[in-house]
Amino acid sequence: MIRGLDSPDPFWRSACIQGPGLASYGFRVTVGQSTMPKALTEWVKTLFQDEATTTPESVQEFPDETLAACALLLEVTLADHEEQPEEIQALQRAMSKRFSITEETFDALLQATRGKAKDAVSLYEHTRVLNDELDHRAKIDLVELMWDIAHADGELDHYEEHLIRRVAELLYVEHADFILAKLASKQRLG
Repeated sequence: MIRGLDSPDPFWRSACIQGPGLASYGFRVTVGQSTMPKALTEWVKTLFQDEATTTPESVQEFPDETLAACALLLEVTLADHEEQPEEIQALQRAMSKRFSITEETFDALLQATRGKAKDAVSLYEHTRVLNDELDHRAKIDLVELMWDIAHADGELDHYEEHLIRRVAELLYVEHADFILAKLASKQRLG
């Protein structure tokens, strides 16, 4: 039933006095049952559900350094808003080269990293771990791997370059080393 100014409920009277309310937008206001479509109700429920993207076991399977590096490399694949298969292949090669990740474990690592990256608030969470664990040469190598992934699809997007620059700064990689890593990657990949 639609309630209005004649309602004994003060909430409905004040709502009608303040403005037309939901009824003017095509909604029926009822007492006792919901008239919201079931699909919309289910969608609203999914907004408030906390889905576990990874299991704790899959995250604990890999060292923090490996997860942090993979998360940053994954961010490069997502920086241009298009995850290309060439970039994922380059990510797999990078993880194999730097962390000796096999093809069999790469899928589990990628799934764990996606969950960890989705939950991350900033890049600092990952770079903090790497600053604690890596020496300066390893940080430069990581920046070079990021360039390899950015160049993998044949075009360098300005978002990818900006991300790599920010990560290099957070890893305390000097600008000269940042440029040398970019040129080495570009020369190696053609």
